[in-house]
Amino acid sequence: MNEQRHPRYQHAISAIASRESPAVLGETLARCIKAARLQNAPVLINILVNGNPELFDQIVDSSSTICAHASETTDVNICHFERGDKSSTINEYIYSFYDTAHLHILIDGYVWVHPDTLSKIAQAYASDPFLAATGVPSQGRSAKKVREQMLREGGLHGNMCILANESLKRMVSHSFKVPAFLYRSDGLLGAIINFNFSPASNAWNAKAVRVIPELTWSIPRNPLFHPKALIAYFKRRLRQLQGDIENRAIKRLLAQQKIAIAGLPDTTYALCAEQLHRESFSPLSYLLSPLRGYTQSRLLKKHAQVDRKPLGTNSRKCHAVSHNKA
Repeated sequence: MNEQRHPRYQHAISAIASRESPAVLGETLARCIKAARLQNAPVLINILVNGNPELFDQIVDSSSTICAHASETTDVNICHFERGDKSSTINEYIYSFYDTAHLHILIDGYVWVHPDTLSKIAQAYASDPFLAATGVPSQGRSAKKVREQMLREGGLHGNMCILANESLKRMVSHSFKVPAFLYRSDGLLGAIINFNFSPASNAWNAKAVRVIPELTWSIPRNPLFHPKALIAYFKRRLRQLQGDIENRAIKRLLAQQKIAIAGLPDTTYALCAEQLHRESFSPLSYLLSPLRGYTQSRLLKKHAQVDRKPLGTNSRKCHAVSHNKA
């Protein structure tokens, strides 16, 4: 572990983006800047683009205008990571940005925070410090059901994961990394915190992750029957089926086998392949559920490809936005 550093910022809010439009990601940045203006403490805003150099260039080009009214205590950093993968970007963040802030807020690139987001997070932490926290969704047909489930059972929501700096430091000290290409990265982060970073030594504590009921966000509204919306739904359904396999594998490894968190497979393909072999995956899955069968077959094929060509380094480039301090 590197030499201890003292956090410069109170909050670091980081939007992880890949497939968003420049307009949506630009609005995400603008709303983060607005929320930061209401803070009396230093704030770092990171826009972390993965696998989309064109989007990176476009947001860099527009950043000076968007950031023109950022407060004097706000810094903005825009990075591009070569590998198009959220989980790999989270790993890069953990190991590169721990100790930069007291609280780290990870959001999706299409999540629009509210002006009082950082204030609500700061108030919740001041009243009772936490290792991790999250808000609750307020848009969409399933928002009410998800919100009620989270308030009842806990858990991190992928749209907004809040991690105390202590959590990032302990992840680094335990050599933890999220398996590359994992869809349920929020579920894994929540699980290791609920096990207090050591499943072998600690019982599951569902209350380790704080759910802040008054904390929420907005997302862009898309036409329900637009062709792009239907394609997006199909891809999301495939990712959800992959996530179901991931959840079963993570439960087996952490809750049942109680392995060290450093011992997780490098990729979700290895994680899922082992799980599918244990479940006796069969081509008959195609007949019982074509989507599920396709997902399982795809994961096994990807695992074989990664075995033949291991992951390389995830190179990055960053741009610190120079803006007029207002």
